[in-house]
Amino acid sequence: APPVPALRSQRRPCLLRVAPRSARRDRCAGMGLARRFAVLAAAAAAAVSPAAATEASDGAASAAVGGRALGGGEGVEASPQQQQLQRPSPLPAAAAGTPPAAEAAVAGEATGAATTPGDFPVEEAPAEPQMDPAEEATLKAKALRAVVQDDCAALSEVLDCVALGIWSRWQNKAGKDLITLSEERGSSSAYSELAKALGLVKEVKREAFEERDTIWVFVAGNVQPKRATVLEDTPEEVDEILVEYWDGDDPPERVDRCRVRKMQT
Repeated sequence: APPVPALRSQRRPCLLRVAPRSARRDRCAGMGLARRFAVLAAAAAAAVSPAAATEASDGAASAAVGGRALGGGEGVEASPQQQQLQRPSPLPAAAAGTPPAAEAAVAGEATGAATTPGDFPVEEAPAEPQMDPAEEATLKAKALRAVVQDDCAALSEVLDCVALGIWSRWQNKAGKDLITLSEERGSSSAYSELAKALGLVKEVKREAFEERDTIWVFVAGNVQPKRATVLEDTPEEVDEILVEYWDGDDPPERVDRCRVRKMQT
């Protein structure tokens, strides 16, 4: 019998070009991310208004279906029916997980009221004290003159009628404030008045001393105080204290109480 010729398979040319496996995987991953972004955008917009949520979902769904996705590859344009099915539905504010604090903030912006998550009103910063420029210039010159002349009475008059926030910023032409100027000029009375007004120094409480109390006596010109003993009871209103020093042969003497401090026992 004659040999049967081999039949060739009649294959038709494939009209659909299949993308490589890596491109298809990347395209699917990109479309999945786009759908996730679409859901998140719709949930965030639903907390503000349903109209904004619808617009966000429309844009995100179109980006996920048509065009090139995040992973690359050629996409296929979807029909309006498919886009309608893939479009995420707007979620209400409660379902979107919007916290009550965010809802309160949105409501406050809509009504124009300033509120905080704790429903406490926002406290405004206190306004700085204001003063007439001409009057301030006159009092400033008077205060600078009083500091230079160590006139405590004139300085006290100015400090009593001007707020602390104003006179504490006063400076002369050299850029030095009142207390710095008093230190340079050696105005001890003016420095004491300014330091008390600024809260840098405080008046020492007067103490009562009993007989045989051990004390420190500060002597002018010496850094180290002297140890001494009180020889008689001294109430708070008495200005001088009778003391006897531990070192030396000096006789007992009365010293001003501002030079005396009790030893810590």
